[in-house]
Amino acid sequence: MPAEAGRAWLPGLRVALRDRKSSFLLLTCHTDEEITDFLQKKAENGWWLASMRGNRFRFERREHDGRRLCSFSFQASSAETPTEVQLRQELPLLRREGWDMIAISGPEDIADTRRHAFLYEEHPAASVPKAEGHGNERARKKGRRKSVSNLIVSILYLAFISALFSLDAMRITSSDAYMAAFALFLILLCCSLALSIRAVISIIEDVKDHGRYIKKDLYRFIDHSTRMVFLSLIALVCFLAIDSLYGQSGRNGERAEIGGEDVVLYSDDIPETLASLGLDASGEARTAIFRESSSFMADYRYSYEQYLGEGASGDSYLSCTYYMSSSAFLRKLAERQLRNSQLTYEEGLSAYIGAEVLASASMRDFLIRDGDAVIYIRSGKALESRQLEAVAAAIAP
Repeated sequence: MPAEAGRAWLPGLRVALRDRKSSFLLLTCHTDEEITDFLQKKAENGWWLASMRGNRFRFERREHDGRRLCSFSFQASSAETPTEVQLRQELPLLRREGWDMIAISGPEDIADTRRHAFLYEEHPAASVPKAEGHGNERARKKGRRKSVSNLIVSILYLAFISALFSLDAMRITSSDAYMAAFALFLILLCCSLALSIRAVISIIEDVKDHGRYIKKDLYRFIDHSTRMVFLSLIALVCFLAIDSLYGQSGRNGERAEIGGEDVVLYSDDIPETLASLGLDASGEARTAIFRESSSFMADYRYSYEQYLGEGASGDSYLSCTYYMSSSAFLRKLAERQLRNSQLTYEEGLSAYIGAEVLASASMRDFLIRDGDAVIYIRSGKALESRQLEAVAAAIAP
């Protein structure tokens, strides 16, 4: 019986949801004329204003009966009486002119000196109520500033994502999850940028032809761009939060105090160790990190080992990075990200290993190009040819 009762009210719920919807509009960034046009067009399309809260307007389906709706901005004349009370005192005059109220906005500034009333034509009225003062001009200027700020924020987002990609291209391109998140953010960013540019262009169109600006709903681009910029921000925050929580999943280290400093020690299995290469492997503590990931675009592997504390020399470390991609652009980007010193081509090492090898003068930094793979090796001690070959062979899958 309860299941049957649940199924019985589901159709009613679906009908109720179909008969209601909401729209986002920046209340304080639009003039009364723009908000009136927005509400009137909604009514003519069968959606009557039911309520509003903040920048969210809620509508219910209702057949248009020819009555008009309008927005009426009200500026308080005295700080002694609440603005809402002053606005309600204005209602008898509005009713005599043929208008009644649907809803009142909340406070629009800290001092609560300005509110909006949303009116409908109770009986035929000669004209639409006009607000006094300079409220509409302030709204127009605020809307234009918001359009420009949305464009600036979108450009900053673009600069950030470009820097993020250039600094962490290997990790992003070698993970399907990261690639999906990156693609989603890039799509949202492109939409934000396009809408923000269009909103700024609409400012110019408003100056040239105000009638067309209202008729074509060009004032709505500021709302669309603002919402898209906000969605881009939410997507970015979610990406960074998930990355910080799960990006190193399964590799949590243990905290320890080494040499008076608080450090995190890892104990992953790594392909090649300092001890196996015959290098200095003494010290109070050892940390070893290994990471790998793969996507349809690239493969990535990274290992790092270091000895710390008493008995360890400051150069007891070895790091190896392997990156493989069929994209020459991504390989070049990976090389720029990996290089830490001046490298020169080593003919002897290249012939010994069978791949192109670039090395530093100290023989502690190496870049190996082997087909579609790039391998970068850094060591605290100079490496011999056989040691370099062993490390390169171990890090490659």
